[in-house]
Amino acid sequence: MIPEDDPSIPDSEQLFRRVITNADAIVPLGDGRFRPSSAAFRDNEPLSVDLSSLSTAEQTRDRERSRRFHVAAVSVAAVRAAGCVVRRDRLDNNPAHALIYGHHASGGLTGGDAGKIAKQAVIVLPNSPLL
Repeated sequence: MIPEDDPSIPDSEQLFRRVITNADAIVPLGDGRFRPSSAAFRDNEPLSVDLSSLSTAEQTRDRERSRRFHVAAVSVAAVRAAGCVVRRDRLDNNPAHALIYGHHASGGLTGGDAGKIAKQAVIVLPNSPLL
């Protein structure tokens, strides 16, 4: 069951998501910018993100150092327009942590959810050359 949306998070808030650094994880937009592929947002569990009002893109990237990541941003408005829910999920080591709940039975994002959100996202912090 999807929980209720958190009204304390404004539509204008940006959500940061780490994206694995490989060519299949990004899509060129044709204007020199890139967006993440839908695979970066698909998960069987609620999707982990950071609130931009409480984190920088660099902090989001650097919380996980086992791999190299790009950081994508998408607005809360775009997530809600996709029919998904955003909830704060503060962690001891990450006060910016939040979760996106989608339409998967376990609360994760379905392929449709992920596709809608990915099309509204953009890579805001590339890690080395994108292509």
